[in-house]
Amino acid sequence: VGKGVVSFVSRSPAAVSADANGPEFLLEQCRIAWKMAGLRGWKQQNYLALRRGKYLVAACLEETGDDRPVLLEGSFVDLLDPTLRVVARKPVAPGQRALLVDLAKQAPAPSLVAGAARAYNPRRGDGWYSCTLAGAEGVQCAARFLLPARPTAVRAERGGKAVEIESKWDAASRTVLLTFANRPEGVRVRME
Repeated sequence: VGKGVVSFVSRSPAAVSADANGPEFLLEQCRIAWKMAGLRGWKQQNYLALRRGKYLVAACLEETGDDRPVLLEGSFVDLLDPTLRVVARKPVAPGQRALLVDLAKQAPAPSLVAGAARAYNPRRGDGWYSCTLAGAEGVQCAARFLLPARPTAVRAERGGKAVEIESKWDAASRTVLLTFANRPEGVRVRME
């Protein structure tokens, strides 16, 4: 309360959308509200980007007439890639979207960055981390974990029986990608 501004414009949205000068009118209203709020550095661009915690969402707009892609740089896990690929540079062209996890904002290692399963019952000890991952049967699980060091052993089991699991280490991001067949009752994974 007492912070920010409200700008009221006595024009219907239909009238603004039907007006050939409607886009310029709305931009001017935004500039006015920006100044009223005491903000500086008004800048127009062809993309929208939003950060919320460790997540970064970006959309490059087609409607601006600017066909340059936006380039996101950092250490990210691409949530729209089924392999949860780690990227340092993510170009987003007009008409495209990006949904990323920023590893610089990820919880300290060891931690689950993202996965195609529900993670529960995490346990950690001296040099090891484990959790149970449960997902829809018939769906390949891909789960990426941030770890303090490359694991020397990765095991998976369900009901006391070993489950086939693959692991791929990414040294630059200090993450490991685990892939295996999801099970609704859960698969216990352990990294040492």
